[in-house]
Amino acid sequence: MKKQHTHKYIRSKFKQSGTRIYKCILPGCHHYILEEFIEGKISVCWYCGEDFVIGKRAKRLKKPHCDCVRRANRARNDIVEDFVGSLLK
Repeated sequence: MKKQHTHKYIRSKFKQSGTRIYKCILPGCHHYILEEFIEGKISVCWYCGEDFVIGKRAKRLKKPHCDCVRRANRARNDIVEDFVGSLLK
């Protein structure tokens, strides 16, 4: 019996036809899915390791990830803005 797991997808292409696919990169997993069917599937985030649902934005990425990177960048920008604001006072 196979172990159940959440797939960790990476975008790729079939060499001969050029068809875009997403394949699972976890060891021992041979799962792949065509690009048009990836939206709405659950995947493991490449950065934080949490499960998330692939949406339109994540579908465009080679390594689909959740909003964790965007949240971290936003938080970092807020810290910099607060620091600069305190220097200007």
